[in-house]
Amino acid sequence: MKNYFKRKILAQVTIEFSIGCVLALLFLYLTCNLFVWLNHSLVARQRGYEDSRNVAASSTTRPHGDPGKLDFYVRTNMDVAVRGGYR
Repeated sequence: MKNYFKRKILAQVTIEFSIGCVLALLFLYLTCNLFVWLNHSLVARQRGYEDSRNVAASSTTRPHGDPGKLDFYVRTNMDVAVRGGYR
């Protein structure tokens, strides 16, 4: 009878350890995915900003509307099903 309880406890520990490892890997994957998406987003925003500086400095073509509006960059939504979260 003693051996039965020992095996049952070891089985439960194995299941809990496996679930913990799977959750840790999932968390690591999603965190890396978030940072890759953030990196792509920052690079795209900076490139859009730098490309808009010539238009903003031009005296003939001024952007219309709200001066605080970010019209040079369109944010992409993160997609966790895609590697890097970026399409």
